[in-house]
Amino acid sequence: MRRILRFWDALLGVGLAVYAGRYAPPDLFKDVITELVAFFSIQAAAILPALIFAAGILRPEGLTLTEVRAYRRALSVQMNFWIVLLALDFLIVAGLILGKMIGWNLPISLSFLHFSIHCNGARILLALIVLFGLVAIFRMIPFLRGILSLLFLNGEMVEKSLLKQNDETASQKIDTTRPFETPQEFGKITDK
Repeated sequence: MRRILRFWDALLGVGLAVYAGRYAPPDLFKDVITELVAFFSIQAAAILPALIFAAGILRPEGLTLTEVRAYRRALSVQMNFWIVLLALDFLIVAGLILGKMIGWNLPISLSFLHFSIHCNGARILLALIVLFGLVAIFRMIPFLRGILSLLFLNGEMVEKSLLKQNDETASQKIDTTRPFETPQEFGKITDK
């Protein structure tokens, strides 16, 4: 059950993609292609800087080798997720452009031995666009969580670096304070 909940977005996307491919008109997105291309291009433009930032976030100051390896593995998983999201955006835009190029009509006829299949390939393209589009939109929530995790990771690494730097500075400090020397007559009671 947990695995099903983990991939709820893909399952919902598959269901709606099958429905769209079967019942929606193949040219469903004909009038909103420009807007959809702009939307998914903006989404892709938001992902690229996050990838670049994540690639250079690890710094050795204050971290142990075990911590660096753990952070590197976690960042690798996060970056792979973002790369897939970026690829989905590119596939959606390419699918929309292809659909427009073929006029949302692509007759397909396949024959196997005694069987033949006739369908409109634009319906398959529509189903793929719906699937990829819904998954890309639903995966923006984990994308934003990933950005926040980078913020916390960066803060944690800076904190460790400062603590290590402060420890080194404190151990290198030489005690240069001298005890306060009191004058010889200090505290003596004198009569007037």
